[in-house]
Amino acid sequence: MSTITLISSDKKLFKVEEAVATEMTFVKNFVYDLTADSPVPLRNVSSQELSKIIAYLKKFLEIKGKQDSDDDIKAYSEEFVKEQSSQELMQLMKAVACLENINFL
Repeated sequence: MSTITLISSDKKLFKVEEAVATEMTFVKNFVYDLTADSPVPLRNVSSQELSKIIAYLKKFLEIKGKQDSDDDIKAYSEEFVKEQSSQELMQLMKAVACLENINFL
């Protein structure tokens, strides 16, 4: 499976499976516009936020692949939210808006 390299605003590199990375519309559009395997710069998303978003999306796709997954996705999303502070959630929502990810929470 191919991977896409993402670069956070604090210059940390993340090699992410293409299926996970392309859940983020910004990344998907950026990758399809590239002619080479260039890293995707995410200037408004820190490594802390990006690592949480990637972890969430991996689990989301894992659950989505199962039959009757809607209730499981809802339960996972609720659990994920409970684990974050209000400030963390606000930062994550800003990052998600930059990435144009409609499947996050």
